[in-house]
Amino acid sequence: MGKLKKVNVPNMPQHQSQPNEYRVINKKKIRRCILAFIFIFSATFYVHYILTKQEEIIQTKRDTIKNQQKQLLSLRKDSRYLKSEVENLTDNEEEILKLARKEYQFSKPNETIFVLPK
Repeated sequence: MGKLKKVNVPNMPQHQSQPNEYRVINKKKIRRCILAFIFIFSATFYVHYILTKQEEIIQTKRDTIKNQQKQLLSLRKDSRYLKSEVENLTDNEEEILKLARKEYQFSKPNETIFVLPK
């Protein structure tokens, strides 16, 4: 048998370095994708958090508005009642005497008043 021929392989290191370059490029792409995913996830979570907080604030303000409207309605009714009382008391002397007897237990001459507990 004969001698073995030597194979001249001058480009071998270049072929071996290309897979390493591809690995480095792939690692960079993977890192970028992971960082982009983390950023998008955190931004989405933050926006969701802000929106839920705003919704809670809006709901509490709506409840406050409803309570204030109920209170306003009650105060308007009281105002109407008090205005009618003032008109009755300024126009009619009998109403004044009736109120004085009822609230302050004033009596007519020779009259006895019994105060009952409520």
